[in-house]
Amino acid sequence: MIFKTWKLVFLFFISISPIEGQIELVDGIEWQYYAFNYLSGDVYEYKNWIEGDTIINNVGCKKFKREYLNCNDRKVIEEYIYQNDDKLYYYHFEDSTFQLLYDFNPNMSDTIKIRNWGHFANNESHFYLSILAVIPIDYNGVTANEIFAQYGRDDGQGGIQFIPYYYRYVQGIGLHINFFYFHDTGWCDGLHVTELYCYYHPNYGNFILNPEKCDLLPVGIEAIENDFEVNVFPNPTSQIINFKIESEVLENYKIQFYTSAGHQIYQEAYHHTNQIEIDISNFPKGFYHYVLINEKNQDMFFGKINLIKE
Repeated sequence: MIFKTWKLVFLFFISISPIEGQIELVDGIEWQYYAFNYLSGDVYEYKNWIEGDTIINNVGCKKFKREYLNCNDRKVIEEYIYQNDDKLYYYHFEDSTFQLLYDFNPNMSDTIKIRNWGHFANNESHFYLSILAVIPIDYNGVTANEIFAQYGRDDGQGGIQFIPYYYRYVQGIGLHINFFYFHDTGWCDGLHVTELYCYYHPNYGNFILNPEKCDLLPVGIEAIENDFEVNVFPNPTSQIINFKIESEVLENYKIQFYTSAGHQIYQEAYHHTNQIEIDISNFPKGFYHYVLINEKNQDMFFGKINLIKE
């Protein structure tokens, strides 16, 4: 399997550090999404964007606009958000209050209570996020947090039931599937938002989540592709995993393995070699994340390996 790596990539459960920058809410920010209608089989492209300012309840807000809203006939809807330090709030139309949507700098093991938005209450007024990891990532020179969380809901007995829904969201950008919907079932019209594939900020350029789909880039901004490829094989494997690296600039690097829970179980440094063979037969079977770190500029590249037992 060949992984084409890019300047901006995601890391899995590597370290925890405070955020070093802010991604401001400004006019011209744009989110590009794919959505799938499981009733009709149709695939849609649509966008959200920020355009304009307003004041609500004496709070200065940005206007957040959508091309399409589930369960609503309007093709463009306007909502209102503002950011205070590391928290982002949205205007809740039902009772004219501002509610927390994102905490961009939580602590490990925090449980965050969030009010369900609009049509997606699902007969419950709130849901919960249990924070599993907070990862600093680079967004064109700005360090931002990527947060990994598990979804929970009231268990009816005064406690919280955490269920196997896991989410990733990035400071200022939001969820990898949609800005608002932590639990979008598509129950009302069959339209399920499946992927945020491109995000654009006027001050920082493109944040590319899917390079193959992110082709509607604003004029003057280009994706930065590294001269770097990794062929990882066989995958799945039962014993040996091979890394074949094709690069003219990579000389000294480290390879690390992490469990799905974020525990590092392997690290080794390599120098001036482009083919590595690693025996992982002593690992328990399951999925592992690998991270390759370029020691020259600390660029990091990742992928996932499936270890099976014969």
